[in-house]
Amino acid sequence: WNEFGSPELDALVDEAFAGNPDLTAAAARVLEARAQYGGQRFNQLPSAEVGGTVTRSKRNLSGFGIPRTMVSNQWDVAAQVAWEVDFWGRLSNTRKAAWASLMAGEAERRSVRQGLAADVVRSWLQVKQLEEQVALGAETLTTYRDNEAMVHERYAAGVRPSLDVHQARQSVASAMAAQAQRELDLADSRRALEVLLGRYPAGAVSVGGASLAELPVLPPVPTGLPSDLLERRPDVVAAEMNLLGAHAREGAARADLFPRLTLSGSAGWSSPDEAELFTDATSVWSLVGNLAMPLLNRGARKAAVGVAEAQRDQVQAAYVGTVLRAFRDVESALDSDHAQRLRREALQDSERHARRALEVAEDRYGQGLDTYLQVLDAQRRLLQARSDLLRTEQAWRAARVNLIQALGGSWDEPIDDDEPADAHASAME
Repeated sequence: WNEFGSPELDALVDEAFAGNPDLTAAAARVLEARAQYGGQRFNQLPSAEVGGTVTRSKRNLSGFGIPRTMVSNQWDVAAQVAWEVDFWGRLSNTRKAAWASLMAGEAERRSVRQGLAADVVRSWLQVKQLEEQVALGAETLTTYRDNEAMVHERYAAGVRPSLDVHQARQSVASAMAAQAQRELDLADSRRALEVLLGRYPAGAVSVGGASLAELPVLPPVPTGLPSDLLERRPDVVAAEMNLLGAHAREGAARADLFPRLTLSGSAGWSSPDEAELFTDATSVWSLVGNLAMPLLNRGARKAAVGVAEAQRDQVQAAYVGTVLRAFRDVESALDSDHAQRLRREALQDSERHARRALEVAEDRYGQGLDTYLQVLDAQRRLLQARSDLLRTEQAWRAARVNLIQALGGSWDEPIDDDEPADAHASAME
């Protein structure tokens, strides 16, 4: 959006990044995935607990017919450690799946961010175009009212017929109706932009004073854009990460069919005397290896493998579809960018000839050589040409926005500015 050279647009995009609720939700989903990944990382590490107990007991004893009472204390301090040996890769695959979910969530956040920026720019262009349409409508309405006054004077002087008066008044009424619709469209577009910004939709947003024609001319799109630009497109990255996660979950499901080996141990001190608790004589320890093989629920675990395989196939098909849609978006955006540029050049010629035609028609009407209908037709053609040119100015720039969004960023910026350079490294720590 910096290519449009508008400080107002820059400020609006920054405001959207700070206040848009969809982007806030996407960032929260990344934090959720980051927390889940952190939990899976620690599952591969030994778990340790340290605890202590103090037991005081009373026993009633009797011997030789003499009842006795014995009170005893027991002090225990111990540390317990457990660790599952990841022979078959169940834990590592689960960790890879969590990492892939984190990377997919980050890519989806970037996709929401890029989509939000594109929506703000397109909405900004729409508001500017409608503001100029409203200004054009007001100018046209003023012209029609001046024409009505002029025609009425000529009619009163007996120079022109009443038909000219009715045609002039019809033009004024039609222009008033069209202007009311333009103002309504402008208010709706302003509110849509305000919602993107996270503001209350009051229809009062300002988009700057520069006209569409005064914006910098967009540079031409270079020929032969490499297809590997799509590799940084966020939705393609997210689909790739989802596929990686599906493969990892399948591996974890298969590993769940094999035995699990868990090593556990404890060490500490146990003594009936608090003062002698931490001595070699009171130290105790144990080490246990536990091998568990699923038997009765093996069918359920095999079914879980089948579910994981089916989910992997679904994600793989979704990945292929995402890549194909990415290529389609780029091809369509390139075609639109080229067509709108040609259309803009043609409409500039159309406006120039329509303006000259109106000058000729007004001159001939003033000399009594043509009817007022010729003037109205020339005015209508000029209004249409100017209005079409405004819409095409907007469409041409919106097509460039669509192209950059389809590529996942500008062709001269291969890496998104907000993507951390060490994202993969930090995730795999």
